[in-house]
Amino acid sequence: MTTIIAKKNDWVRLFGVAGAYVKEAKITVEDNKVSCLAVDPAHVAIVKCSIECEGTFNGSICVNVEQFMKALNACGGEQPIIEVDDYVTDLKFIGTASVKMPLLADLGEIRDIPRDMFEGEIASGTFIPSVLEQPIGYCMWRKEQIVSIKMKDSKLIFEIGTDRDTAEVISDTPATGIDAESTYPLDYFESLIKQTKGTDTVTIEIPQSNYPMQAKWDVGTGHYSVVIAPRVEQ
Repeated sequence: MTTIIAKKNDWVRLFGVAGAYVKEAKITVEDNKVSCLAVDPAHVAIVKCSIECEGTFNGSICVNVEQFMKALNACGGEQPIIEVDDYVTDLKFIGTASVKMPLLADLGEIRDIPRDMFEGEIASGTFIPSVLEQPIGYCMWRKEQIVSIKMKDSKLIFEIGTDRDTAEVISDTPATGIDAESTYPLDYFESLIKQTKGTDTVTIEIPQSNYPMQAKWDVGTGHYSVVIAPRVEQ
C-alpha cells in the first residue's frame, strides 16, 4: 500500500473546481503535490489545480469526481489518509471511518494549452469575485448569455448579458499590459465565479483580443487556474 495525505478542505476545493467542468478527472501525485489537469467535454474549459500533500504514492490515478467527494465526506476527519492499493485499482479513505472506492481506467493523455500562451506582453487585471455574483445572477435567466471582458485604458471591465438584460462592472484595480477584448459563454464564467467564492482576488489574463482567458487564484495550499475559450460567433 502507498498513501496520499492532504487536508480535506484542499481536496474539496480541488475537486470543486474540477467538478464544475468534468465528471471524471486524472490526478498526478509527485514531489509532495497533487496536480489535476482536466478538459471539459465541449473543449471550452481547461482546469489546472494543485494542492500540497504528503505520503508515499507517486504516479497518476483517475477518479469519478462525485464518488471521490462522497467517499471523502463519508470517511470523516480533517486530514484523511488515502491508501492506494498495490495494483492501483482501488482507494481506501481512512478518517473517523474507512471507505473504499474503485479507480477508473486511465483517461489517456490530456492536452494542455501551449505553455507560452500567457507569457510575454499580455493583458492582465485582478477583481473581487463577489462583486460579480449579483450581476451574473441578474443576466443568467436567458439562455446562451455572454460576458465580454475588456482591458482598455488601464481598466478591467466586465459587460455581462445581451440586449436589455445587461450589467457592467469595472474592477477597482487597474489593468496592466496591452489592451484586449474577448467574449466568453456566461455559464462557464458563472461556474468560475462560484468556485472562487470567498477568494479575495482573482487574476485574469488575455494574450490578445478574441483569445482564451486564464483566471488564476490561490487558496490554502492550492493553486488554481481555469482557461476558457472565447465564444465563436456562428
